[in-house]
Amino acid sequence: FEINLNNIGFGNVNRAKQMSLVVVNENGENSEIKLDKLYKGENQILIKQKLNLQSGNNKIYLKLYNGFYQDSSRYEIAFSSTGVFDKNLKANYVGEINI
Repeated sequence: FEINLNNIGFGNVNRAKQMSLVVVNENGENSEIKLDKLYKGENQILIKQKLNLQSGNNKIYLKLYNGFYQDSSRYEIAFSSTGVFDKNLKANYVGEINI
């Protein structure tokens, strides 16, 4: 699985952000995959990640955040695009994979 995003709406990022992929399957169950790569404000993000997905339609979200506090991510970045940030997942919708 590969994501290539262009930063056209972020402001300046003063601190490197941790990244996670959130996968939501057809049953609404989600899993979060923490990525080793940090987002440092670059204009383009290329993420290559092996995913173990259930068959069916899986929605993929990208979460950019400042670490964890009491098992919850903090200071998530919402993309400027309308309707892509999910407040419950605290992540931005980037696409779907149908297996």
